[in-house]
Amino acid sequence: GYFLAIAEEGEQQLRGERQQWWLDRLEVEHDDLRVALSWQAERVGDDTGLRLAASLWRFWVLRGYLNEASEWLERLLAAPTSTSESAESKSLRAKALSAAGVVACDRGEYGHAETHHQECLALRRDLGDDRGVAAALNNLGILACDIGHPVRATAYHEESLDIKRKLGDRPGIAATLNNLGLVASDRGEYARALACFDESIAIKKELGDERGISVTLNNQATVARKQGRHDTAASLFRQSLAMKHRFGDREGMSFSLEGLARVACATGDPARAARLLGAASALRRATGALLPLADRADYE
Repeated sequence: GYFLAIAEEGEQQLRGERQQWWLDRLEVEHDDLRVALSWQAERVGDDTGLRLAASLWRFWVLRGYLNEASEWLERLLAAPTSTSESAESKSLRAKALSAAGVVACDRGEYGHAETHHQECLALRRDLGDDRGVAAALNNLGILACDIGHPVRATAYHEESLDIKRKLGDRPGIAATLNNLGLVASDRGEYARALACFDESIAIKKELGDERGISVTLNNQATVARKQGRHDTAASLFRQSLAMKHRFGDREGMSFSLEGLARVACATGDPARAARLLGAASALRRATGALLPLADRADYE
């Protein structure tokens, strides 16, 4: 119960101004959290272990424990649970499915991710949980973008954004705007992309979400690179990289390093590009995070 309380408070704090403090706190507690998970996983019919894993997913993703996250979430989702069909039980399963889907997507297990996110969406709709529906649609949009289906991704994100605006969900609006901007960039719609990124960063600054800002800076840098503004792109990638390094966000660092490698390649420095790609590759191996499918041809 003690460690569940820590995990659940940490989950809430990882999107606010104290996110770095809480990442470090959860890192310190990580071995004890593992023991709590192991102990709880043996209690058949008790959903507490699933609650614990579903609360830790963001910490696991940000700190690069994707393989561990996958093992715990898949094990606990498959375990016998209480037979309750209550709204609380369904909501917990939907939350865990969402987490497992995000992890599977990062690991390049796209079919698995699709299955989890679609089941999550169905449960959220059944519960009448508009906030949860919007989150599930956002995750499906990310998945569609990662596998190279920008039209489908746009549709998911626009539906998600419409719901979040009606709810006044500021963190959710910022996240989906970022994702819409990324898809617009992939489609060559740079003005729309930059408008989405600007609104997203303004909200994240208001919320004190520095990790979120680092993600959007990386996307702004990508647009600048595609437009041939290489100095601007390099500066933005470096800013993003420094922020991600401070948070210990190893997967995020790999994206920034890959962006800097593309700039180096475009400006005639292939040796530097190779070194940067090597560094990014090492981070991806360490975290278990694969390069999104849509980016692999460009990477090769």
